Amino acid sequence: MGRNESAVSLPRIVFGFVILTVGVLLTLDKLGWIEVASIGRLWPVFLILLGVSRLVQPASEPGRGFGAILVFVGGWWLLYNLDLTDIWLFDYWPLIFVVVGLSILWRAASQRVAGAKAMPPVPPSPGLPGMELPVVVPAADGGGSTDSSAPAAGGEADRYIRAAALLGGVKRRNASRDFRGGDATAVMGGCELDLREAKIASGEAVLDVFAFWGGIDIKVPPDWQVALRGVPILGAIEDETTATGVPKRATLVIKGVAIMGGVGVKN
Repeated sequence: MGRNESAVSLPRIVFGFVILTVGVLLTLDKLGWIEVASIGRLWPVFLILLGVSRLVQPASEPGRGFGAILVFVGGWWLLYNLDLTDIWLFDYWPLIFVVVGLSILWRAASQRVAGAKAMPPVPPSPGLPGMELPVVVPAADGGGSTDSSAPAAGGEADRYIRAAALLGGVKRRNASRDFRGGDATAVMGGCELDLREAKIASGEAVLDVFAFWGGIDIKVPPDWQVALRGVPILGAIEDETTATGVPKRATLVIKGVAIMGGVGVKN
């Protein structure tokens, strides 16, 4: 049995508890035993509980950031309902853009650090200290010419895909034999990623997505399976691949956030 099949879904348990509690309270109100209106101000507690259930999930599970948001919003709303503060949180709705901007910057910085750590060390030159051997480039006549600026085939950059769309559309294609992942950002725009000719040599690649009022479409080969670990907030992150009967040899992990936007994976 896999981890996803055996793990307990705390958010689902909390949501079920919330539905059960609401039903019991409404039933007691109909029987005249309690007045729901008198305790209705406490409903943000359910938001806090749902957020806490997200936060106590293992670090590998998605949605911990969304859980923190739920705890913050629910806590502030509860204070307002109990007249402990006269500041209405939604009067400061432009802060949503501040949070989104900080999230984009944080994710970009994290990816840069992770990418720098993943870069393989450059082996020292066998020549004299401080000297680099030139790269021999075959010439058309069968001889060779030297070019110290010629890049090595299959470089680190070819293993990753990067795409960003702002108020527009972007299309990217990657056919690397050692695809590692990358990132895609769509803000009021769209990204199309074509990975149908790529290969995942390591068995798993991670693609970090961020969609805000935008969409990201990803095309993958039939021998890839998709693992969704992203968090949709008033949006959707969907695995739209169809069964092809081809053995699955690699996994594409989708991480990130879709806020009032969508991410779809197809084969």
